[in-house]
Amino acid sequence: EEIVEQNTPVEKLPEDFDSNEEEASFAQNQQDRQVYLNAVELIKNKNFVQAHKGLANLKEKYKNTAFESCIKLRKSDCLFMAEPNGQGDSIFNPEGGIALLSDILDGREYSPVLYDAFYKWRTQTQSFWHGMSNMSEIPNWQYNLKRWQAIQIIRQYLKTNPEDVWANAQVGLLLNLPNIGRGGPFGNDNLSHWGKLYTNIKSEAE
Repeated sequence: EEIVEQNTPVEKLPEDFDSNEEEASFAQNQQDRQVYLNAVELIKNKNFVQAHKGLANLKEKYKNTAFESCIKLRKSDCLFMAEPNGQGDSIFNPEGGIALLSDILDGREYSPVLYDAFYKWRTQTQSFWHGMSNMSEIPNWQYNLKRWQAIQIIRQYLKTNPEDVWANAQVGLLLNLPNIGRGGPFGNDNLSHWGKLYTNIKSEAE
């Protein structure tokens, strides 16, 4: 609580700020930026296979860069939201999606998607491994250790980039994201978090 009080309110972003454009700015050229933004649009339109293919073509080129984490985040969206298919030709793979998000958070380098990666990692980890009922285990302590890890990565980055408004905003967003709680009419709070993140795939910050 003391830490949250010291870091509120959340950094106010410019009215025309677009987190998708911020992510795309980490690409090396306009062509790659457009491929990325096209994939984001395809995801919004539920064309997950096509989006995943375009992102996969970019991933190897940006290995071990901040932009790779953006690509991993969007690939995870495709794996979570694709339709399951018992015949084996679906890209639906929640375990693979969680692994991609874990890679981002464990990368120890600043990324413009650390807030989204943490929020989605926590939501999907709770859903897949622990459950969404009011009786489910909710390991908020472990989640908050991972949250604090992400905050420390951003703070380290801010030492040399203090004017980065999105990095500052990510710290505030991470600190102000509530824990998963119990007591909902249909289950724990993770149901609401899942709905916010995956009924509209755009960043929660927009």
